[in-house]
Amino acid sequence: MLGVRKHAMVVRLDPSGRIVESLHDTSGHIFSLSEASEHDGYLYLASYVNQFVARIPLTSLSDDE
Repeated sequence: MLGVRKHAMVVRLDPSGRIVESLHDTSGHIFSLSEASEHDGYLYLASYVNQFVARIPLTSLSDDE
């Protein structure tokens, strides 16, 4: 599609379903996410489109960078 940019978003919800955190990738490196799971200090991202599972250290997701 013309003018459509790849963008990924992951949200963390509290038990009431309210958004407490959101992560965004506007670079287009990761897109069409279908699942995100946190385990042992990493965030794993999966997609129904991409042929890979992304593993990102949670320490690299801080707001300080």
